[in-house]
Amino acid sequence: MSKESTEENELIPSGRVTATAAYSARIQEAMRYNRLRSPDYPIVMSIMRAVSQGLTEEKWKIEQQSYGQRAKERVLTYFAPQRELDEYMQVYQDCMAAHRLYVL
Repeated sequence: MSKESTEENELIPSGRVTATAAYSARIQEAMRYNRLRSPDYPIVMSIMRAVSQGLTEEKWKIEQQSYGQRAKERVLTYFAPQRELDEYMQVYQDCMAAHRLYVL
């Protein structure tokens, strides 16, 4: 193992590593016995990341709200109805052009 990776591991408090490992084990057990529903998986992984980073519940909630806001902005930017219509129209026109090549 390199000296650099050893130093990185030393920076993480052992209590946090233990808590993360315990939480991960519980997640694996729940998955093994089908007690973790698919819709719950993203939140479970988000909590595990928060535990591994040592975030407080308050900081985690703020991070989640920030993520939600960024996601909302991306959806409104990239999936705006007019933009989608323009893209669908382009696909339609491309298909029609390709179809004309086969018909001729």
